[in-house]
Amino acid sequence: MYRKLLERAAEEQQAHQSRLQPPATIEQIESLQLKAIEQLGMALPTEYTDFLKSTNGYAWNGVSLYPSENSTATGETAVLYGILEQNAVFLASRNYSEFILIGEDNLDYYLYNTQSRQYEARDRVPLDYAYETFGTFKDLAEYAINKSLGQT
Repeated sequence: MYRKLLERAAEEQQAHQSRLQPPATIEQIESLQLKAIEQLGMALPTEYTDFLKSTNGYAWNGVSLYPSENSTATGETAVLYGILEQNAVFLASRNYSEFILIGEDNLDYYLYNTQSRQYEARDRVPLDYAYETFGTFKDLAEYAINKSLGQT
């Protein structure tokens, strides 16, 4: 389902002289997983890296799902910060080792809870309450992309 939403987002972005990010290469994903094991102590969820094979990150209307590495947004000058870079900042300022930060919007963080193995949307402040829980990354991605398209 998120692939259809990505198509809708691509149409909307094109109308504003922007584009989706190109897919991540196998080499980028393999490198990302090795760095994730080194920096986070675990590999990233396969569902997330599968998403990167469709678009290496997503940023639209204040919603971001992080790319495999820092990059410039396609057709723009804005920088998209990679998932490991974002987690380095996130974990340095807090003791939330049970989370992997996957993305964000203006009010919320999108996280993978390594203890429950669920994806969550949590208020940035305070972070102690998950107001949406998702069993799969696909469900989280649909929620986030819908939000960027004004559908939630």
